[in-house]
Amino acid sequence: MENSQLRAKIYGIPEDVYRCAGCAAVKEIFDEFKIPYEFIDVIYMAGDVQYNYKAIEEAAKASGVFPSKRVNYPVVVLGGVYYPNLRTIKERLGELGYDLDSLD
Repeated sequence: MENSQLRAKIYGIPEDVYRCAGCAAVKEIFDEFKIPYEFIDVIYMAGDVQYNYKAIEEAAKASGVFPSKRVNYPVVVLGGVYYPNLRTIKERLGELGYDLDSLD
């Protein structure tokens, strides 16, 4: 199934900075199903690790914890809705008709 209307924002930690297993898993699923997404780095390397405060604030707002900025990554907003973990993302994709068994 392919839903051209479905778009995602993923706030997370890029692979060149630190390994975020959840970030990698979500990207892999969206790549597999050809779901377009924008990956927004919350940290980056500029000599040493730097914080992207604007992205962190957006992630905190999307996940409902703002004004705190203590966020668990990845923060996934799919079709305008925040999904707190991989399980809920998979449930939603299953509801939309994606074949989750093909991921194994």
